[in-house]
Amino acid sequence: MDRALKKVNRLAAGLDLEKPWKSAQAQEWDGITAEHWIQAHVPTAIGKELMRVATRAIFSAEPSEMSFLFFLSYVRSAETFEMLADVEGAAQQDRVRGGAFQIARRLAERIGMDSIHLSSPVQTIEQSESGVRIVAGNLDVRAKRAIVAMSPSLTLGIRFERPPVGRLTMARRMPMGSVTKSIIAYDSPFWRKKDYAGMAVSDRGPFGPVFDACLPNDERGYLVGFLEGEEGRRYALESEEARRTAILENLTRWFGSEAAESIGYVEKNWTMDEWSGGCYTGLMTPGTMTNYGYLLRTPSGRIHWAGTETATEWMGYFDGAVESGQRAAKEVMAGE
Repeated sequence: MDRALKKVNRLAAGLDLEKPWKSAQAQEWDGITAEHWIQAHVPTAIGKELMRVATRAIFSAEPSEMSFLFFLSYVRSAETFEMLADVEGAAQQDRVRGGAFQIARRLAERIGMDSIHLSSPVQTIEQSESGVRIVAGNLDVRAKRAIVAMSPSLTLGIRFERPPVGRLTMARRMPMGSVTKSIIAYDSPFWRKKDYAGMAVSDRGPFGPVFDACLPNDERGYLVGFLEGEEGRRYALESEEARRTAILENLTRWFGSEAAESIGYVEKNWTMDEWSGGCYTGLMTPGTMTNYGYLLRTPSGRIHWAGTETATEWMGYFDGAVESGQRAAKEVMAGE
């Protein structure tokens, strides 16, 4: 697996950051899945399975579901595979104190809540040579330009009077990953008394990876983990109690009998969420990037596209979402 990761990083480093579909081997890599590459280049069974486990943790999907070119492009956006997967000094190191929702809340406070319309899903976007019209229930807004900042697959729920056919075709080929995120509470972080880090990953069972999610100034213990990929889809259709039972069985196998004594359980089933359709990001199936990748960021008339899928750096992460918003804002200002 170590040799395979080094090769993945070398291949990713050779991609054009902004236009990976222009790279010399783009057609070849976009014609196969990440699973196909793993089968061909990882020689041992356990190495293959570790690559699959790591891929599920990053993409919330099976390597058989995504183009290898997309896989490499995603790695390129963070520089290395390890930067996506590791904790210390990498993507999984930090949390937002008090909850990540505060990012949206504080932005909303800066804009002013009177300017934000909640529970108003956009139904129609019309555009002319001079502007756009957006209809969302009883809300009817006219503006010079529109920025659509959502996962490509969700844009299929909007009626466009002048449909951006290529962009919508791309969106149909970008399914979301499948994941349920769960937090399990305990009277205390019993794993720390055993000198455990509270982290676990396994090729057996539906749950993982798992992290210590304890809070400052809180004596209780918390573990956070994920049901992802094929297991994420299977358990998304089960009851919350069935998911909780399966998760506690896994935690007990890893951390001992105390892991069964949970005092609380909270989950977010992103796969069944109407307004996300899954998490963490839209995935490109084989053939999508080379045929439609150039449409990710290209404006469709007065409609501009944002969202973390359109980022060139840290695609799929908060950082990528911020970058995409800044880029879309510059486009709008340049267009005026």
